[in-house]
Amino acid sequence: MSAGRARRGHGYSGGIHPAARFAVVTVRGAAMTSHVRAEGPGAATPAPVGRPSSAVYQSRRRAVLVIGAAAGVGLIVKILLNATSFGTADVWHWLDFAQATREYGPIDVYSYPFDRIPIHRRSSFYNHPPLIGYYLELINGLDNVGVPLRFSIRLFSSLADIASAFIVFAIVQRRADTRLATMAGVAISLSPILVIISGFHGNTDPVFVMFALLAAYLLVDRRRPGWAGLCMAIALGIKIVPVVAIPALLVWAYRAGRPVLLRFAGALVGASALWWVPALALQWRHVMGQVLGYAGVNPHSWGLDGLFTMVGLQGVAGFVEGPARLLIVAACALLPAWLSWRRPSIALQAAALSLPMFLLLTPTFGTQYIVWAAAPLLVAVPRWGVVWNLIAGTWLFWIYDRWNRGLPWREAEGGLVPYTVPQLWTGLLVWLCLGVGVVVAARDLLGAGRSSRSRPGPAGARHRSPDGPPGPPDAVTAPIPIVDNR
Repeated sequence: MSAGRARRGHGYSGGIHPAARFAVVTVRGAAMTSHVRAEGPGAATPAPVGRPSSAVYQSRRRAVLVIGAAAGVGLIVKILLNATSFGTADVWHWLDFAQATREYGPIDVYSYPFDRIPIHRRSSFYNHPPLIGYYLELINGLDNVGVPLRFSIRLFSSLADIASAFIVFAIVQRRADTRLATMAGVAISLSPILVIISGFHGNTDPVFVMFALLAAYLLVDRRRPGWAGLCMAIALGIKIVPVVAIPALLVWAYRAGRPVLLRFAGALVGASALWWVPALALQWRHVMGQVLGYAGVNPHSWGLDGLFTMVGLQGVAGFVEGPARLLIVAACALLPAWLSWRRPSIALQAAALSLPMFLLLTPTFGTQYIVWAAAPLLVAVPRWGVVWNLIAGTWLFWIYDRWNRGLPWREAEGGLVPYTVPQLWTGLLVWLCLGVGVVVAARDLLGAGRSSRSRPGPAGARHRSPDGPPGPPDAVTAPIPIVDNR
């Protein structure tokens, strides 16, 4: 029987609410193998011992329903917040971008003179990758039928959070027990970070994070390199931040074999070319300067730059903000790639860890950047990820509540209201907690990779090192069905 027939024959999506069907599909492949309770989320491939019992199916089904219920509650809270508020200054910028796209189109919007012809009396700067122009066309289409942009831009982020919850569950469930995976999924569904950013702030960061995690999951866990490359191309088309995750995935694809590498890289490059090539051909100067050359906004309130600024070391802060930029990007891309090369069994978590690392080291900052670590940290180190979501979410609530001058939240003044000194120091504590999480995750992942080398396989099974390149499966020892993705 083929792998595809086996998965169809053992599916259990019937009877589950449609809102949870996506999660059933994502964990169906995991149900083909047995579970290993390991010392952390980085535990390598599980040792299959046959088909799981009905109790295992019921446990996973209950987990899906619990996460679905939590995601539903989270979505309701976000929609209520969305419908009763305007958001932040970013929503004004999106209104500007949408109007400019109406007038100039999805590519020539780069040449719109926002500095000379402000649309909503705001100084906007269009610095988004080319795919966003077509996204704005969709937003404008919804606006034409009565769905205002301020609502739709936040609704899409809220829906992406639901997908992220089930993706995180599916990833963690393959590497730890179902209880820990359920906790991670619920943590994303109810994360105060995502409630504030997706439900109120108004930006696309939750969407690109979801697509980046989906790309890693499809490549490593589902063996669908073509679809993985497409998802990563979409993530890069929304923001270029997930470029730091690509080297770790390319390393894993290379170790998996030339066909996997070619399909992943081919889909990534081919899909990206659909929106990058026309934009570069027609708006080269603007795309290079406004997107690839964008330096970000630096309020000197986060990370190394914020710490050195607050203690009076402006020279060191200037180095971090200036010459060290490329070094930071390189470190956030190459260290996870090294982890992926050294321990291929932890490649997915290494790729996810690149985003919290980038947030940890970035010299620029916006409150929406906190989303970069919300879900990925739960993939790399679930328990610490739960704690950090609560800590960072509490800090964000303090900031946004002050920007709104208390409840109820309507429109945040944002940059017009600077951080207080206590908020700055608390932000540095949040940053230090993130640093601890990144270090703990790297330590645990390397430890899990080492322990997986010495773990014996089941009796009678052919030995296959979990840190070796994932070759074709056999009927007994394959942890994940290989899918031909042409």
